[in-house]
Amino acid sequence: MAPSVRRSTLHAVLTGMLALVDVAFAWLGWLMWTLHRDGPGQPAEAATFVLLGVSALVGAIVMLVATAAFLRGRRSTARAAAAIAWFRALTVVAVLAVLAGALGSSAILGLVPATGAAIAVADAIFAVLAAGAALRRTADG
Repeated sequence: MAPSVRRSTLHAVLTGMLALVDVAFAWLGWLMWTLHRDGPGQPAEAATFVLLGVSALVGAIVMLVATAAFLRGRRSTARAAAAIAWFRALTVVAVLAVLAGALGSSAILGLVPATGAAIAVADAIFAVLAAGAALRRTADG
């Protein structure tokens, strides 16, 4: 007898929407990089938003994998999404620490950098939560 498969279309749609949000964050990171490269911006102002953009690209992949897990009901797919999401979250925190060490505390404490850092951390946490939900909602051991 085949193992029980739990599919969740609603969760898949919501997670797919989060993937679109991550694409928007990636665009925001690219925009800040372009403004920094072409204008008088300081590296500390753009660094956290560039981190946000790169992290959001990985986040879009995590969300798409979690969406697939919700649609297919496959626990192995959900495990992959969870592993990538946790790696991303830990990497975001580590890169923020490196930015603070390399560029000084102004790299994460100013208004603009702190906003980018907060969004990057919050987005990574949401990815961990979405991947965790995919793990709980799938059942094929």
